[in-house]
Amino acid sequence: MSLSIEQVEQEWATFESLSELEIEKAVNRFETVQPDISEFVYERLADHSNLAIQCALSHGFEAWWILDRLAHETGCHDACRDELDKAFESVENHASEPEPALAAMATSELWAQAAAAEDPLNEESIELIENVLKAIRMALRQS
Repeated sequence: MSLSIEQVEQEWATFESLSELEIEKAVNRFETVQPDISEFVYERLADHSNLAIQCALSHGFEAWWILDRLAHETGCHDACRDELDKAFESVENHASEPEPALAAMATSELWAQAAAAEDPLNEESIELIENVLKAIRMALRQS
């Protein structure tokens, strides 16, 4: 069962209320338990800007954080590289979105970054970032 918009909004509000130290601890935990996600992002977005890579890493982390907090409901999974690559192949073959509410949040943020006056995200990168993020969500949701 995928998360509702309300659940995602509630967890996002909780995330935004975290202190810098709490966020740092969460990032360290993410890097420890999900090391393949960063490598996957860097490789898939190697030909894109640093901003595109940072946006994908940030949204991948946020999706993991929310899914991990709600693991009893979502079944958050440690995503290994093989699963990420297989999920990306599925995305390219139009696999369904496992977490529509998380996808909507990420898409909204990506387009907001594309419209930013300073350091806008290249619109051509958005589709690939969305596919990378969808593969991450799929790998995290495997059972």
